[in-house]
Amino acid sequence: SALALAADPSATDAARAQLRTVALLAVLAPAVESFTSGLSARTVRDSLRETIIGRGWNPADEERSIALLARAVRQIQHGEQFNDDTAVIRQLRPAWRVFALQRGEAQDALSGAFSLMLASPGAETDPAVLAALDAHARTIDDLDAMVAASAVMSRPESLPTSPRLPVTPRPVSPRWRAPIASARWQRPANVFLELGQQLSRPSEADEAHRAIRALADEVARFAALPGEESLRAGSRTWAQLIGAPPNQLAAAIDLARGQWIVAIGREGQAADVRRMRALREVMALLDAAVRVRGQASRGGSARMEAWPGWSLSPRAAAGMYAQIATRLPRLSELAMQGDPGAAIDAIAEARGQAFALLLVGEVDRLAEMARIGPEPDTPQAAVWALSIGPPETDDWLIPLRVDLAGFCRYAEEGFAPPKNADPKARAGVNTARAYCNELAAMTLEKLGQR
Repeated sequence: SALALAADPSATDAARAQLRTVALLAVLAPAVESFTSGLSARTVRDSLRETIIGRGWNPADEERSIALLARAVRQIQHGEQFNDDTAVIRQLRPAWRVFALQRGEAQDALSGAFSLMLASPGAETDPAVLAALDAHARTIDDLDAMVAASAVMSRPESLPTSPRLPVTPRPVSPRWRAPIASARWQRPANVFLELGQQLSRPSEADEAHRAIRALADEVARFAALPGEESLRAGSRTWAQLIGAPPNQLAAAIDLARGQWIVAIGREGQAADVRRMRALREVMALLDAAVRVRGQASRGGSARMEAWPGWSLSPRAAAGMYAQIATRLPRLSELAMQGDPGAAIDAIAEARGQAFALLLVGEVDRLAEMARIGPEPDTPQAAVWALSIGPPETDDWLIPLRVDLAGFCRYAEEGFAPPKNADPKARAGVNTARAYCNELAAMTLEKLGQR
């Protein structure tokens, strides 16, 4: 029926809705069949199978409900990877075991909520369903935080690629290959161990949980700062933006990071946390400025412009860069040597006017991570496409295509206006720039970077 509707120009929207729903069902069915975790998995499989076969779906009416099911399935799939506590360093395992137990309980509750999702097209507003989804998501976030912290604190040499087998071959113990905390991270690891032990004591569990998440967040945010690798490579652009040699900022980061690690779990650590926070916030601005400056000076980003969802002229990139560039040397100096609290406030004020620049920098970073390929119609592009295989179900940034299209439009109006605009036109430019900044702030929040 979806294909029949697609042939009717007046029913295009309805056809797209039905095709999206059919696509979701095509992904849901094999995903649910792959579930492995006992009774809850069987409950989900049987419920979905009976509903599809016995009742059928009305895609136009139930698109939101099926999207809710897709979210639940993705969460359960993601949660099923947390089965072995040797995936993290030894000091994180007490907390891991508690969080894994909570994840199992939350998954059972979420599986029970499937009957509600399948029975009613309005399940996306049912408090019981939303509570089950959110509770399960929180347990997954806890375990994800443990994995990320372990990855930072473990030393690479503890994961050999070819283990030395004894004379008589036998299975290598997974524990033998488990990650080990490096000497540098022993103190934070031991603090995690103490907090994990407190999780099993009811009177201390809530406070320990908050402390674990706060420390895991610090480790994830401060172990490597935005643009740090580029800073250490050194370039004229970094020197201009900092107002000093790049190695001066790199040395300040090394010193502050060392002091923060030593202070973890001790009284007075708040000042070291604030210093690292100031350095991280200024590095985010600097990294975005370096990326946007490159786009302006190279005539645009071929990597980003090759994606149909993005279009930004070099003039607009140059306008964003010019808005913040002259402020960055002072902000860098404050972050390195000034009062950390004052530095954080000053950087926050500058960020409030630079969300457009930050969004362009973030999209460029994501494109770099996603390996967005070379221009089409070249032998290199064909080799690249073959090497990465077919696209994922959720194509890169597709859910934000409307947000990004609006941002690019108003970026041109606000940051690349006509050179000889009259006063009335200049007022319109300021309005467009402010609106573009608001759009950028909302999009960054959806990307988890606000």
